[in-house]
Amino acid sequence: MEEGGLRPGDTVLITAASSSVGVAAIQIARHLGAIPVAVTRSAAKRERLAQLGAAHVIALDEGGLLDQVAEVTGGRGAEIVFDPVSGPGLAEVARAVARAGC
Repeated sequence: MEEGGLRPGDTVLITAASSSVGVAAIQIARHLGAIPVAVTRSAAKRERLAQLGAAHVIALDEGGLLDQVAEVTGGRGAEIVFDPVSGPGLAEVARAVARAGC
């Protein structure tokens, strides 16, 4: 997050949010004054991720990633995306980045 120039108030989209790395990213983003948005496959993890500090939780079983990111960011996208998996969904995650984001 330091490399991305994270500032207080920035929205940080965090994939694999329920993993240990994802949980750490949520807590670091929150500590630095950012708005952590956790991405998980299942809505069943929503409450736990919120308890861990996620400001918003995007559950992929409830709809498309881009629509949900647009909803929680007012249409602008996330200033920073942290994707520790970099799997087949990376292209879609990249489209969730705000203009001038990373």
